[in-house]
Parts: sequence; C-alpha cells; structure tokens
Amino acid sequence: MKNLLALWSSQQPDLLTTEQGRRRLVTLLLNLTEGTHLYPSPCELRLLDLYACGDISVEELLTSLGPPEFH
Repeated sequence: MKNLLALWSSQQPDLLTTEQGRRRLVTLLLNLTEGTHLYPSPCELRLLDLYACGDISVEELLTSLGPPEFH
C-alpha cells in the first residue's frame, strides 16, 4: 500500500493539500486494494483516516507504515 500511496501522491500533488483530495486518494487506494493482500490492516486504516482528516502528514503516514512489502 505504501508504494501505491507514494506513486499516486507524486503524480497528483494537489490531492495532498485539501481534506477532500486526501479522502479521494484514500478511497482510491482502498478500492484498488480491496480483496487483495495489499488491503490495509485495521491499524493502517486508522492511519489512513488520520491522514485523510489532516491530523498527520503524508510523510508521517509513510513513516508510520514502515518499509514497503514486496510479495
């Protein structure tokens, strides 16, 4: 999930500046990963919610998610 977030945010930086944009980004990530092993865990979902609300930055989110997993 971390790779998807980093890629999308680098291509659409305007999505990071508003709550509406951050929520759109999170919704996209959830839709893309639904039904796969990449779908966020409950802890990751909470972090995504904090990010969408603007309580943490994208940098804090990516740091909290840790290194990407490759399967």
